[in-house]
Amino acid sequence: MIYDYLENWETYSGTKQKIWKQAFDFIKTAPNDLKDGKYELAGEKLYANVSSYETRIIHDSRIELHREFIDVQALLSGREIIFYNPVTTLKRDGKFNTVKDCGFYERNMDTAVPLLLTPGFFATFFPDEAHMPCVCYAEIPEPVKKVVIKIHRSLVLAD
Repeated sequence: MIYDYLENWETYSGTKQKIWKQAFDFIKTAPNDLKDGKYELAGEKLYANVSSYETRIIHDSRIELHREFIDVQALLSGREIIFYNPVTTLKRDGKFNTVKDCGFYERNMDTAVPLLLTPGFFATFFPDEAHMPCVCYAEIPEPVKKVVIKIHRSLVLAD
């Protein structure tokens, strides 16, 4: 898991800077009024999902995990909390959906690490890193606009 300012993305790019640059260029140049939807950056292995929604209270949120894709999450507007959990501290909540590359886990707030996401920050979750996005910062849900870059593990990780 990586949590940092957008301007520091190169610190983490290693030998795959071209892929990471495509991802962060999209985030940094995305206008606040960008339409919700999927934007292909390099086919099905590198794309952006843009969505507008209201944050949720913790009890309406779920911990998710991906096996094939890396998530780079950044907000264009609003604020939210993303909780990170070591997967070893969690109990699976249902079966893993290989088509959607997503599995869910029961919350364990004893091991959860809160990350405040606001414009200018990003959080990256690698395969098998559990995270609970979209949680409201205050007790009242608020609107946000988010970009989630999906990077297939084969583009940047050695197996």
